[in-house]
Amino acid sequence: MSFTSITVTGTYEDPIGDPAEGRVTFKLTSTMRQPEGNLTIVPTDVVATLDGNGEFSIVLPANNDTGTVPTGVAYEVTERIRGAALNKYFISIDKNAILETVDLADLVPSIDPVVQI
Repeated sequence: MSFTSITVTGTYEDPIGDPAEGRVTFKLTSTMRQPEGNLTIVPTDVVATLDGNGEFSIVLPANNDTGTVPTGVAYEVTERIRGAALNKYFISIDKNAILETVDLADLVPSIDPVVQI
C-alpha cells in the first residue's frame, strides 16, 4: 500500500486584485508511517512558490490513508506572502479529495474575526 497523492492548488491576490508574490510551506506535524508497505514520510518543509499569476500547485501525500499511523497527523501551513503578515494554520489532506485535486482555500480553517465593541 502507498500514500495517496493529492494535488493542492491555490491562488493569492493582493488587496487590489493583482497577483501576489511569495510562497506557501507545508510541513507534517509528525512522521507518518504505513507499516503494511514499510513506508515512512518525515516532516520536512515542502515549499510551493507562487507563479506570476499568484498561483501554485504541489503534490502532497494524504494524511488519512487507511493504515497510516499515527492518526491525527496534520500539515502546518505557513504563508509568506509579500506585504502580508506571516500566516500559519493546520490542515488535513483527505485521501478522498475529489479527482485527487483540492484548493487550499477549501481546507483553510474558518476563524471568526474578533469584533470590538
